[in-house]
Amino acid sequence: MEKEIKENQLAWEQASKYHQEALGDFYDLAFQKEEFMELSFSEEAYFSNKSLGNLKIAHLCCNNGKEVFSLAKLNALEAVGFDFNQIVIDEAKNRTKLLKLNNVKFIQSEIGDIDSKYNKNFDIVLVNVGTLGWFPSLDYFFSTVSRMLKPNGEVFINDIHPFCEILNDDRNESLSPLEVTGSYFSKQPFFNEKGIDYIGKKQYKSLKSNWYNFTISELLNSLVKNNLDLISFEEYSEDIGGIYPILKEQAVKVPLSFSIVAKRNNL
Repeated sequence: MEKEIKENQLAWEQASKYHQEALGDFYDLAFQKEEFMELSFSEEAYFSNKSLGNLKIAHLCCNNGKEVFSLAKLNALEAVGFDFNQIVIDEAKNRTKLLKLNNVKFIQSEIGDIDSKYNKNFDIVLVNVGTLGWFPSLDYFFSTVSRMLKPNGEVFINDIHPFCEILNDDRNESLSPLEVTGSYFSKQPFFNEKGIDYIGKKQYKSLKSNWYNFTISELLNSLVKNNLDLISFEEYSEDIGGIYPILKEQAVKVPLSFSIVAKRNNL
């Protein structure tokens, strides 16, 4: 597993240069506007029901920190982003200085290596779009979530629905977008060497990355195994990752994303 995670880290560091090229100073300028935030509709709904002024929030796999900065604007007591990609962490730290924020912090770390000083430190852990599929083991991921949460703290998950991963969408023009083209239960990782520039859509010869499908039952069982009690589970037809442009327009709606709230028990 260590080898696959390291491959993903190197692939993301390579891709980040293309992302930064495509975005330029967009977020530097945007976050200086008082009204600008970038959260999904379900993230907005979840956090709007919280009094964030007394809460410490961690965002795992935070990328360039856009959600962390949004939470800071909602007056979170502290918002801390973690990512294994040094390039995006450096970008986020520079933006923190630009925005003169004192309730934001960014830490470069692989998930399993997050310092034990953060154990039982957070009221909320955020896990959002395009996160879970990069990990060969959900138990590996959620064991870290569990140890970082205070007793009765919550994890909020808002990610791509695994069901849409097996549908054609725009992969083969000769098939219906709704055609099932893979096994929902497949344990074979998807190896990508065509690039992961989902922002500028630039094609390039990329370093190898590994993407893993999972089932909803595997996800729920991993939460239970790691002392995280399910509070709510919702499914949506919204394409929160912006990667299923055809599926989202179909008259027959399929789940493209989901959200989960789970609470850390005292066991």
